[in-house]
Amino acid sequence: MCYFNVKTGEIIAIPDSSEFIDEYIFKESFQEQLDAIEDKKADLLK
Repeated sequence: MCYFNVKTGEIIAIPDSSEFIDEYIFKESFQEQLDAIEDKKADLLK
C-alpha cells in the first residue's frame, strides 16, 4: 500500500500484510511506517 501526505508530499509505502506469514513480524518490520500512517491519517491519501 502507498500513502501520500498532501501537506508534505511524503510517500509512505508498505507491502500488503498478507504477504507475511506472521503478523508480528510484519508489524515489527514496518512499525515506523505504521506509526507515521496512524499519526498523520488526516493528511494522507491512500
